[in-house]
Amino acid sequence: MPTSWLLRAVPVVAVFACALIAFEIGVGTTERAAIPDAGLLTHLYYGVGLFVLGGMDLGMPSGGPLLGRILLWIAYFLGPLVTTTAVAEGFLRVVRPEYIRRRILREHVVLVGLDRVGLRYLEAVRAAHPERPVLVVDTNANHRAVLLGRRDPNVMFQHGDASDPGLRSQLRLDHAKGVVLTVPDDLVNLEIAWDLAKDHPQLPVAAMVTDSGIRRGSGQLQNGGGPQLFNVHRMVASHLYHSALHGHFHDTADQDTVVIAGFGRFGQTILEYLQDQAACELQRVIIVDTQAESHAERFEERAGFHRHGARNVVSGDMTRPSTWDTVDALARDDAHPAVVILSSERDDLNLQTAMLLRRRNAPGRIFVRVFHDGAYVRALADHYNIDILAVDRTLDVALRESHLTWFGDA
Repeated sequence: MPTSWLLRAVPVVAVFACALIAFEIGVGTTERAAIPDAGLLTHLYYGVGLFVLGGMDLGMPSGGPLLGRILLWIAYFLGPLVTTTAVAEGFLRVVRPEYIRRRILREHVVLVGLDRVGLRYLEAVRAAHPERPVLVVDTNANHRAVLLGRRDPNVMFQHGDASDPGLRSQLRLDHAKGVVLTVPDDLVNLEIAWDLAKDHPQLPVAAMVTDSGIRRGSGQLQNGGGPQLFNVHRMVASHLYHSALHGHFHDTADQDTVVIAGFGRFGQTILEYLQDQAACELQRVIIVDTQAESHAERFEERAGFHRHGARNVVSGDMTRPSTWDTVDALARDDAHPAVVILSSERDDLNLQTAMLLRRRNAPGRIFVRVFHDGAYVRALADHYNIDILAVDRTLDVALRESHLTWFGDA
């Protein structure tokens, strides 16, 4: 139970218990002398009434043991006080101006951007610290994620562009625990992060960078300091490798063939991570994409293909059987059935391709990237024997761990 709810519940239970014990052990009142003999329901009724009127309609405690009368006096005084405090708190929650709430902000997290990743991070903060204040900055005050976040009383919203220094001056950054930037535009996140590092050098800042090339280039500017840069694709790639592929590679005696279908940012990050962790395990890497050649050239420029093992590039629609005829021909003589990672940004294409491959009796493991694995996706996974790589569940864990690390709460 959150601490605030516990603090609210204890006085209520204490007042009610004092009154009930007093009535049960024989204490009456000057106006209701028969209360001790009236039974448990009557005692409950008058105990509840103390939260509204105290003892004003009951008279003074009389009769019974001294301890019982003392307990009833305690209930007389505390009951109305508990009620008044609750009413005042509720009133302030409703009518307190936003600027007053801002004036008392301390140890809060400023979250800039509340799209998919921002909302996952907000949930990660709630899981780690249920009552930590979060000040969300977003350019769209009617964004669905903003409306969902408004259900949390510890979340406040600032409509506007965080790249505006005037708006940043309203965020009480000198009192903040830290800032997390999850705007979909990498350059916006980096510009704000570097501005904050200059204006608030002691403030922890974490910035999302989805382009691995920009992330590496930005990291070279930091010299061991500055904002924390994180890539959600790399978080998911790490989970895929450590939860499944590492064990698979270990269990196969020879090198493996890996097919990455959908070679956008996510697919490129998967390959980069595999090259970092297990290049010697790869006999062949086959890249499948409608723009496979141009994406491969971009990857070569920014990350570089590892020189171990073979590399093939297949330009074609991943949902067409003819594309997989080409892939099968390339991998026909390899030591093991290929591991297929369906990593396009469209969940529907990944699922369609997985079903196509199983209908073609593809023997190897198939990993399917989806953002959310609901009941339907899980049913498909069971039926077609495919492995679902759910971005949202992976991010929930990774962002929670990262939050604790970024802001020194681990």
